[in-house]
Amino acid sequence: MRTGLMLGSVADFDGFEHTRDRVPGDIGYENATASDLAGRPPPYTPPAYAPPAVPARRSPAVAVAVILLAVLVAVVLLAGLLVVSRSAAPDPAVPPQVGAPPAAVEPDARIQVVYEITASGPGSVGEVSYTDQDGDIIRRSGISLPWRTTFTTGRQSPLVLHAQRKSGGDAKWVTCSIIVDGKVVASATEQGRYAAPQC
Repeated sequence: MRTGLMLGSVADFDGFEHTRDRVPGDIGYENATASDLAGRPPPYTPPAYAPPAVPARRSPAVAVAVILLAVLVAVVLLAGLLVVSRSAAPDPAVPPQVGAPPAAVEPDARIQVVYEITASGPGSVGEVSYTDQDGDIIRRSGISLPWRTTFTTGRQSPLVLHAQRKSGGDAKWVTCSIIVDGKVVASATEQGRYAAPQC
């Protein structure tokens, strides 16, 4: 037999009537006497939560040291980048050299310039780029090798000649030459079927 205050019959989900003890929150529980509640545990109360722990404060000296270290590292990295970029950068006063240096022209002097391309083997066909008497870059393709052009100039622009064999000939050599007033001032030879000398 069950002890305690009975609520009476209660219909359950299975359709049968069951009886159960009264508990706090039931209708009529407030009217129960102390003897009716004897032997029952007190109603459940959740435990009180402790406030979250406050993190320990760091010394301002540590924060200052970290900031100074970060600034020092940034300065060292920046200085290193500047040194590397300046040492790797070409000197703007010195033009880049490709092959033989371009022939220089004295100011106000009228000179005769001859550009010449020769190639080994018969039937060589090539492509040529050069600066003309006005300093403009001229490009020609499908020219038969050997090839030659002559002009007179008084300009101070550099004399530049590039050539490449595109077909024909053999796999030996191609030579470019710059001749100023009868004197060879630049010459270069490259080997191979698609040789590309630069003067």
